[in-house]
Amino acid sequence: MSDDGRYNLTGAGGQLRFIWVLNVGAPQAVVSLVKANTSFVPTYRQGDKSGARNLDKCSKPLPTSDVVSTISKQTLIDRGSQFYQDIKAQFTDAQGVDRTVPDGYFRVLLQVLRPDSDPAKACSYESYLSRAFHVKK
Repeated sequence: MSDDGRYNLTGAGGQLRFIWVLNVGAPQAVVSLVKANTSFVPTYRQGDKSGARNLDKCSKPLPTSDVVSTISKQTLIDRGSQFYQDIKAQFTDAQGVDRTVPDGYFRVLLQVLRPDSDPAKACSYESYLSRAFHVKK
């Protein structure tokens, strides 16, 4: 990270690490790199000191155009398991093409499928969206 808050994802010193833990087991969790200006509203809100979740309303599905890359997809997650997701400069897109994260502003999105829920429905997921960060090579 540079002094002005920019990340250069090349080399170990410039990579970001997203660390997360679940208090309960879950059938699936997906970590994605998304555009910073996404309209997606997560169930856990950044900076909400009350810890209140957005369960009254169902989040609209994440627009596929907002997803830069899927960083990882975990299945059958035990409670208390700690995961480390490194955000690297290179990724493979949904079509299997190797790509480089472009310069710009991004967020990390964690989506966890609730137990006994339908994975096809946006309301079946608990979600967390990080603060925006700047990638510049």
